[in-house]
Amino acid sequence: MLVKQHSELFMFNNMKIVVIGGTSLIGKQVVANLSKSGHDVVPASPSLGINSKTGKGIAKTLKGADVLIDTTNATSFMPDEVMDFFVSSTINLIQSAKSASIIHYIVLSVTGTERDDANAYYIAKRVQENLVVYSGIPFSIVHATQLFEFIPGITESGLVGDEFYLPPAHFQPVASAEVAELLSEIAGGVPVNRIISIVGPEKLCIDDSARKYLSFKKDKRKVITDNNANYFETKATTKPHVPAGVVIIGNMNYEEWLGEQGA
Repeated sequence: MLVKQHSELFMFNNMKIVVIGGTSLIGKQVVANLSKSGHDVVPASPSLGINSKTGKGIAKTLKGADVLIDTTNATSFMPDEVMDFFVSSTINLIQSAKSASIIHYIVLSVTGTERDDANAYYIAKRVQENLVVYSGIPFSIVHATQLFEFIPGITESGLVGDEFYLPPAHFQPVASAEVAELLSEIAGGVPVNRIISIVGPEKLCIDDSARKYLSFKKDKRKVITDNNANYFETKATTKPHVPAGVVIIGNMNYEEWLGEQGA
């Protein structure tokens, strides 16, 4: 257990838990984990006819539930659209959660939302967090660093011709399975009413992690270290974000994760 050293996160059994974004990369792993633990788990997503942004099906899905886990993400990262998604979705979820007397509202967020004013996505996530914090519902917020699973996309984002131009910015990515494990453990315990952060076990550089990924794929194209390269359309910083709150360190490193992909 990732959080066994924190006594306040003791486990409850046989709860009804709704996972919003339950078919996403992390959401579906949370659903599987909690189902194995004996909980009544309900995955919710637009593909299942439940839409947090429009509110469709949310009230009915949350009826009789004890815990709500929000793992949703915006489909667009344009400033106005990403803000609209998280505000609309969170307001709908809060309203339905109050009506359903939800006792624990869990939000999956990202490391650095409290201090990155240059990034529209981080600003929108901070608004989402604050809406939950001031909702009056007992809550837990999980800040996760970048996922190993996104490194292929980060690599491709720097492609120019036959070369990848990427910054030497530091980050400390973590396996999605460990984020899902932490969310699952928190869902089985009492609300902590604060942020818990999860980070990977090692610090990496974006350019070097891309080189390792390409080498693993036997892709001989080169990665060019470029201090001016953007990171998903945002100027990267060489200083990593400092995790907030209680910090949980994952166990799986990048080499181990790559090995699992090969298996």
